[in-house]
Amino acid sequence: MKLYETLPAIEELWSQVEDILTGDRTEGTDGLPVNADTALDWIEEALSRIEDERDRKALNIAALIKNFRAQAEALKTEKMRLQRRQQAAEKTVERLTQYLGDFLPDGLKLSDARSVIGWRKSESINCWSDPGLLPVEFQRMKVEADLTAIKTALKAGQEVAGAELQIKQNIQIR
Repeated sequence: MKLYETLPAIEELWSQVEDILTGDRTEGTDGLPVNADTALDWIEEALSRIEDERDRKALNIAALIKNFRAQAEALKTEKMRLQRRQQAAEKTVERLTQYLGDFLPDGLKLSDARSVIGWRKSESINCWSDPGLLPVEFQRMKVEADLTAIKTALKAGQEVAGAELQIKQNIQIR
């Protein structure tokens, strides 16, 4: 039985209990008369088996989650190690490119079978002043919701248009 099959199976057992107790069910699946005490004992055992199976499956899935969490952490660590190596290689490229630019005359073109050294023209803006001191047409504004302030206001009972406090139950696996 799969974990998702346990809830319908439990619901079916409770339905059978209800049918037996109300007298709607007087015969078993084998066609013999149903004794309420015997049937309820059988259903109680079946319910216990299903719940044990559900609990075992849930704990197996929790162990699987812990395993994937550990794997994700190991991959994250490896990613960070590779990212540091990438950054070091990029800094070396930048440093060596600057080195070439410092010691070669502007516009000198060199090439061989492995590489070509060339030059290109580019433009950039050097804005050294505070952006708040620039004229308004040269400023950009960004508006964001202050989620911390909204949460505090909602918890204090204040209404905030377009926002609501959601209470969630989050599963914890340790």
